[in-house]
Amino acid sequence: MANFTIRNLTIHPVELVHVQRFESEKVKQGSVLQNVTSAISGFLNATESVSHQIHPRGDSIENNDVSIHVEPFQIAETDIRAADPGNEVVRLTFKTEDHRYETDIPSPSTKSAVMKKLDDGPHDLTVVYVPNGALVAIFSSAKLNAWMHELQDEWPLTVLSIPGTHNSPTCYTALPSVRCQAVGIPEQLQNGVRFLDIRVSANSDDDVLTLVHSAFPISLTGNKYFADMLEDIYKFLEENPSEAIIMSVKREGT
Repeated sequence: MANFTIRNLTIHPVELVHVQRFESEKVKQGSVLQNVTSAISGFLNATESVSHQIHPRGDSIENNDVSIHVEPFQIAETDIRAADPGNEVVRLTFKTEDHRYETDIPSPSTKSAVMKKLDDGPHDLTVVYVPNGALVAIFSSAKLNAWMHELQDEWPLTVLSIPGTHNSPTCYTALPSVRCQAVGIPEQLQNGVRFLDIRVSANSDDDVLTLVHSAFPISLTGNKYFADMLEDIYKFLEENPSEAIIMSVKREGT
């Protein structure tokens, strides 16, 4: 079993100060009919259909004070064994600027989770857990639409972990092999994404660029176009002048 690796993607030092380990249990969510309906709609939308959540069960089976410091934009290896998938939940308590925050690994829904404030801490922190590698990534979830405002001008891009998405505009109704995103570009940008992966089909007869996934259009209900997507991006940048967007544009299909 791998040990946790902690990556601090905030501008403040963080310290892991306490670790609790629990046995886990699955808690059902929704009715049978709701779960069946969700599974059917999820096929075309290529989104995860979750009928249960993972929660700690009973009292902790391990309870340890630790002291692991992680500087801003740095990584720290630990000797703390990661949660045994399907059997355990590990509760981590972090301290930053004399305030404490708590999170469960994995989170109940296995998605990103907002840390619980244990006192009146001023920061809103989110954790993303990547089981493959046991990586715990911590970032600020306050003002995600303008997080670059907090960066210092002298920081090079190489010290940053810039949030991005694969096949960014593929959020429309499509086959599972085509749809990669649950939300569109505007919502991605509002939630902090700053790197966009764009695939287009080009035709020598005109200057229209169609958004594609390999050789396939990204929507079953009609073509979507690069120019329309740019309007959404320009609008976001006008409303958030502190932000910058990096875009990779690749020709696919024709």
